[in-house]
Amino acid sequence: MLPLLLFNVISGLVIDKATDLATEHVESMIDDLLPKEAQKELDKAIKEDPAHEFTNAKEALMAVVEGRLP
Repeated sequence: MLPLLLFNVISGLVIDKATDLATEHVESMIDDLLPKEAQKELDKAIKEDPAHEFTNAKEALMAVVEGRLP
């Protein structure tokens, strides 16, 4: 449950126009801010979610940026 909440917070930051996060910064944001174990848990939660086809958090966040994931 915590990984999905974390994903929702990050995706909210990405789509919030006030923060003005560039697409190329999404991947580095995950790498720089999340410990490897948290990244693994988040990727697992994303992969197990049947609501979409993404297999990791970076792919899903890029989809948020591109407007392909609500």
